[in-house]
Amino acid sequence: MKLLVKGDDYGITKSVTYGIIEAFDHGILTSSGMFTNMEIAPWAAQFVKERETCCFGIDFNLVCGPCVSEWATKEGQNELLPFHEVYKEIAAQYQRFVDLCGRAPAYLCGHSIQTGSMEEAYRTLSAETGVPFCDDLYKKYNIIDFRDAPIKNDELMNLSTRGKEFHA
Repeated sequence: MKLLVKGDDYGITKSVTYGIIEAFDHGILTSSGMFTNMEIAPWAAQFVKERETCCFGIDFNLVCGPCVSEWATKEGQNELLPFHEVYKEIAAQYQRFVDLCGRAPAYLCGHSIQTGSMEEAYRTLSAETGVPFCDDLYKKYNIIDFRDAPIKNDELMNLSTRGKEFHA
């Protein structure tokens, strides 16, 4: 069995980015998803380029920060997350990752919320690019997301405080 430890929100702020890089460099994290729509994404991308063996994917961010694409229709501005608007934005975020990092992301993942139109857009882009959608990887390899684990939060807290402590 292999433990996968993912650090979300890479590139949301410099502090979070530095923390994730520190965790990669100390062997704590095994993957992280980048926000390509944030202003500091070009700065954060330099660390991705320097760590070719680290697993960086993309966290499609539709809930904070600026859009990478422009709204295609008035409907897109008024309706909550229609498929064609979601697809246009995640395709733009995907291309920005490739442009900034010089490689495709290792996986595709949504951030924070997931509607039917978002899931359809992620799977469409996955099929077009050949980059796996994380939900499909979870099912294929029987990966349990701790948020879906059949244990209570207080049990998680007890698990996280056992064993070796990490001091940065």
